[in-house]
Amino acid sequence: MKANLTLIFAMLVLTTVAQDQFSTRRIAVFKNGTGFFVKNGQVEAKGGKYTLPFTPDALFGTIWFNAGNDRIVSVQTSDEKSVEIKDAASIYDMLKGNIGKRAKITFSGLDVAEGVIESVSPMLVTIKTKESWVSASPDNVKHITFLEKPEITFSESTGKNRLMLQFSSAGSKNVDLMYLQKGISWVPEYLIELLDDKNAVFSLRAVLINDAEDLVNASVSFVVGVPNFKYSNIIAPLCSTESLTSFLSSLTGYGPTGSTSRLDNFMSNANVAQSYSSYNYEQQATTIPSYDFSTEGTGTEDLFFYDLKDITLKKGGRGSYEVLNVKLPFEHIYEVELDRNSDVYFYGKAAYDNTIKNSVWHSIKFTNGSKIPFTTGAAMVVSRENNMISPVSQDMMKYVPVKGEGFLKITVSPDINVKDKEIETSRQPKVKKQGSQYYDLITVEGKIKVKNFRDKEVKLNIKREIFGELKTCDIAWKHVRNVKNYYYSGSINPSNNVDWVINLKPGEENEITYTYTFYVYS
Repeated sequence: MKANLTLIFAMLVLTTVAQDQFSTRRIAVFKNGTGFFVKNGQVEAKGGKYTLPFTPDALFGTIWFNAGNDRIVSVQTSDEKSVEIKDAASIYDMLKGNIGKRAKITFSGLDVAEGVIESVSPMLVTIKTKESWVSASPDNVKHITFLEKPEITFSESTGKNRLMLQFSSAGSKNVDLMYLQKGISWVPEYLIELLDDKNAVFSLRAVLINDAEDLVNASVSFVVGVPNFKYSNIIAPLCSTESLTSFLSSLTGYGPTGSTSRLDNFMSNANVAQSYSSYNYEQQATTIPSYDFSTEGTGTEDLFFYDLKDITLKKGGRGSYEVLNVKLPFEHIYEVELDRNSDVYFYGKAAYDNTIKNSVWHSIKFTNGSKIPFTTGAAMVVSRENNMISPVSQDMMKYVPVKGEGFLKITVSPDINVKDKEIETSRQPKVKKQGSQYYDLITVEGKIKVKNFRDKEVKLNIKREIFGELKTCDIAWKHVRNVKNYYYSGSINPSNNVDWVINLKPGEENEITYTYTFYVYS
């Protein structure tokens, strides 16, 4: 029966497996565009040798084979080139994929040749007819009518050497293969639906970006954490055709990608670094509410994995998969971070008395009551009222561990007014000498004036980094030494993270007064 194909119309799409006997058992996908592939295959080692039908773009130091009790003596490149199976997308592709098939070829000018496709190259196609051989440019082929069922895929050389495994014995072998490869990544996306003033539904979806290979019913683990891949810009020598000089240069950071390769690695790690949202070191997690749905998760060392099964996605495809959907209680809070003090303000001056107005952020505070951590990602906040959903804001969800507290900014609140100022109240000249430099010790009085113009009571959290020795405050304050910024700009003043929390009734106004001492240049 004749099989007709008119290439003007869209072609059928078939799922092809380039890795003949190998199947992908699991992929761990990192946010930095790298995936850890684990494959398994039952192969026949004739004479103790087996050549892989594909060559992965494995990263340096990450490609490993295992055959259980069967010893793999060596892995080396062969003279054969690795091939890739692709879907045909043109007349030329169809010709390449059907060498040896009978067809009726229509050329420009309506000349027709019926016979067997014998050879195909970019410049020449040859058909063997009953009486002769016909050769022409593939560009002149306008239509193909196949006289038997055609293939709609074709093989194309990748230019990479194929890998040959040498076993200690011949026969059937069960082989595991694992490697890291670029070309696959994932992005977390959150939707927070505010149901009322106390409860919200938190949904997390993993957006998979697959430019690596076709996935068929694969188990995929979306990784939470910061991976340390030192050689993430270097292809393994077994899988590369670059010269020895280029490979050695790339190890020092001056390979084909140039001296930016180390910067690329730094940037990729920065993209996946987790931002931790807890503001209070001493704060304890609250009671854990029940969760509604979350995918299975596993943890190892400092990484966590969102595990999903049966994912099918073609190379070049994009997919979004549900990871979490949980109802959690939350609390409205209002936050403001005041500018830190500086010795510049007081250098050579008797007082600093400029009043500063600060922006107050309306945020929500919640406890992660699910079974899995919240990774850093984009978060869309919407509200539901009378079955109507309205957009509220978008911000970044910072990393929140299981049972940990999280904060998410909603919007700037103009109805909460916060002003602060500082005044130098006393100065003791040249009380301290460090090296050849003398320092004055000044006492500073700070004032924070707050007012609630809203018609509801609000909880206001005020934060500030203060350099110096904290002395007094007319309300309770929490403060801890900031070891990271203990010394600032070469000064001798310790750094402190200070927090005030106050409740303001509708229309209420309040003022906080505090003091600290501070060394400045004489």
